[in-house]
Amino acid sequence: MVFDPEMDSTLKLVRFYAPRDLKLVRGEGQYVWDVNGRRYLDCHTAHGVAFLGHRNPWVIQELKRQLDELITASPIFATEVMEEAVKLLEKILPKNLRYFYMLNGGSEGVELALKAARKLTGRTRFISFINGFHGRTMGALAVTWNPRYRKGYDPFPWDVEFLPYNDASAVEREVNDSVAAVIVEPVQGEGGLSVASSEFLKAIRNSCDQHGALMIIDEVQSGFGRTGVLWAHERANIK
Repeated sequence: MVFDPEMDSTLKLVRFYAPRDLKLVRGEGQYVWDVNGRRYLDCHTAHGVAFLGHRNPWVIQELKRQLDELITASPIFATEVMEEAVKLLEKILPKNLRYFYMLNGGSEGVELALKAARKLTGRTRFISFINGFHGRTMGALAVTWNPRYRKGYDPFPWDVEFLPYNDASAVEREVNDSVAAVIVEPVQGEGGLSVASSEFLKAIRNSCDQHGALMIIDEVQSGFGRTGVLWAHERANIK
């Protein structure tokens, strides 16, 4: 594709999503405004990134404070802010989680979890679920169901079987000693806000334990209190 150098620069951006005829210029709290001054209620929040609101005074204050002290540092060095972040996470994350690795986004987190499962188990087969979404990087895309996203990227780095969501019997039937991990969203975001039943999540947990597989719980969209509890999987009383 050849671009006209005089065209609107925003049109040169590669589009992941269908473009909307709306250009936003600022936000405040739960609202955003377009170039014509029209106000909108932001129910999107950039896929949950801005769920504390736009221009949240506390967030701005802390960002400015950190920028004045240290903008960035290689992960080979310890920093006070990283140590503080780990201490805060330890207070709210499930107590059986003992290690932390800071990444830039959800897809990277899923990639790391999948790689860890493959390394620790020595297995290459994964189970995911119909309508599940876990990211668009190569490994995360492999466990993402939507055929529209997957088209043209075969072969993927590991074998994945997609089972019906909320089907505990399918999990019990298909999880065996060849499975490295089962990855699941307690609430499917892109999949239509389907909520996993406690029976379903417990079946995954028990089947993984029985066959030495890992259970990867993707709470990128459902975590940090968005469902009324800190972590959506806590409702099923599983670890």
